[in-house]
Amino acid sequence: MVNSRDTQATKTSNRGAILKVLARLATTGIISFGIGGAVTFDRYNNYWNQTIFRVQTVDFNILSHTLPTKLSYAIIKNKPEEVQRTLDSNYSLFGLIVTDSSGQKIISYSGKDSGKSQRWQVALDPQQLKNHPYDVLLDPPPVFPQWTYSKPQDTERSATSSTNQGRVIGRVYYVRGVRPTFQEDIATFLTNPFSGSSRIQTYATTLAACFGGTFLIWSVLEFILYKRRVERITSEEREQELINNNQILQLQLADRIKELQSLQKQRDNERVDFEKEANSLRSLNNRLKHEIIKLRESIKNLATNIYSVELQKELKQAQAQSQQNLKQKQEYKQHINKLTQQLQIIQNKQLQASEQNEHRNNELQELQKQKYEIENARSLVESQLESLQKKEEDYQKIVARLEEQINQQNFREQKLQNELENLQNSLIEYQQREQLLEKRAEQAKSESEALAEEMERYIEETGKHPLNDFEIAIQKSLKQNFSDSRIETQFDVASGQQGSRFTDFFLVTNKSYIVLEAKSYTGIIKPIDNVRNSGWVCEKVGRRLNILSCWGKNPYQQVKSYCDSVMSNKSLGIQSKKPVYGVVVFPKGSCIDDNIQSNISRFYRVTTLDNLTTTIQELDNQANSWN
Repeated sequence: MVNSRDTQATKTSNRGAILKVLARLATTGIISFGIGGAVTFDRYNNYWNQTIFRVQTVDFNILSHTLPTKLSYAIIKNKPEEVQRTLDSNYSLFGLIVTDSSGQKIISYSGKDSGKSQRWQVALDPQQLKNHPYDVLLDPPPVFPQWTYSKPQDTERSATSSTNQGRVIGRVYYVRGVRPTFQEDIATFLTNPFSGSSRIQTYATTLAACFGGTFLIWSVLEFILYKRRVERITSEEREQELINNNQILQLQLADRIKELQSLQKQRDNERVDFEKEANSLRSLNNRLKHEIIKLRESIKNLATNIYSVELQKELKQAQAQSQQNLKQKQEYKQHINKLTQQLQIIQNKQLQASEQNEHRNNELQELQKQKYEIENARSLVESQLESLQKKEEDYQKIVARLEEQINQQNFREQKLQNELENLQNSLIEYQQREQLLEKRAEQAKSESEALAEEMERYIEETGKHPLNDFEIAIQKSLKQNFSDSRIETQFDVASGQQGSRFTDFFLVTNKSYIVLEAKSYTGIIKPIDNVRNSGWVCEKVGRRLNILSCWGKNPYQQVKSYCDSVMSNKSLGIQSKKPVYGVVVFPKGSCIDDNIQSNISRFYRVTTLDNLTTTIQELDNQANSWN
């Protein structure tokens, strides 16, 4: 059903277009043939009233110098046939009439015997004939002309200074040919358009030129209209494409903004979680630091404890005493060994004495006495050695007990050292974790700010929206420097079926209209390829951002679209005497590629916020030459 309606609408549209073409052809033909008719009529007047008139004037002037003599001679010789043949020599294109001397009786005239009626023959009436110029015929024939035309354009003859003598025997009248009416002349042309007559050829050339001119004008007109239709269709298609792209972009922007808002919320939540965990770790680290300080103090106190010092001192004393006892014990053992050796010597001597002589009793007694003394000394030394042995055992027990106490103290100190080391390792780990969380929190904050910045750029392209910081800065600059001008914010310049087209700012000065579009991209602004027909990018450290444009591929096409809408929107009351300029504004610190300004129209500028005032003043001064 829909296809049937579309087909019917297409047929109706085509039929209307054909009728319009035929109407334009008919109109062009009427105008062209009207002009051709006027030109033909002018040629008609020029031919009969000027060319033929001058030719006949020349003919009459020549005849006035020759014909009276010839006719006078023929009449004198009584040769009427020669008179008639002479009068017929002009093919009756104009009238030559011979009368008597009074002019009342017509004797002969051109074409008398041809049987064809000529328009000039109305002058055969004597009453009409007297209105035409004539020459007298004389006997003898005249020698000098008495009348002459000074120039071909003259309508009246002037008398010459010459006179002829003789009897007047007649008159010869000169009657100009009567031109046909314009309708009759055209009818003649139409009955024989290929005649060799220059007049007919002129008419044919004129009408052919009309035909050719009509077709040429119609063709040129149709070509111009076709080009305009193509341009209009192209413009409408481009406009529709822009509208469709804008609608798609608006939907994409809305989805992207929601996505960015969700991502920003997620990053903010992550940042809050990271900060909470970092704060918790910071508190734990502070407690660990406090415990480490306490442990260090405990270890320090343990190392400097008086009891520990006394134990060490007592241990040293016991060890020293034990060493001394060992030394004495060694000395006693050596003494006992010495005494044992002496006792062995005495026993040996005593045995020898008893074997050799019974008379050596006194020596034996003496040896027995020495033996007894040595045994007593050895017993005493052994008793002292046993006492030292007991002391040694006591000292060993004391040393073992002291060493055990010291080992317990050292074990406790080592345990505290291990706890300190564990706490320090935990502190380092928690500090690293805290730094990592702080870094992640800072990264989440940076990502959130980047998402907010990106979201602001998207919001810039969504039509009417709350002003961001950059747009507020532009508004402040305009109010400060152009307070006498009209400043519109987020102004809708669309017309007709275009839909809404909100430009960020619209400045109306006394000399011009200026459309301003804000782009909050800070970095190096450059085109991807062609300045006018490709996208633009913003390059900064480690990043390359595509610059968004809600109408067209780049900010130039966007601001141009706005300017075109301003000029076509009659409801805005735009004065044609004032030019419309477009300015794209980037933040201070951005660097605009030189190729951009050098490859766009002089009615458009791309600048930064710090140069905005100067740019507007330059455009306003440029408007003076426009006006």
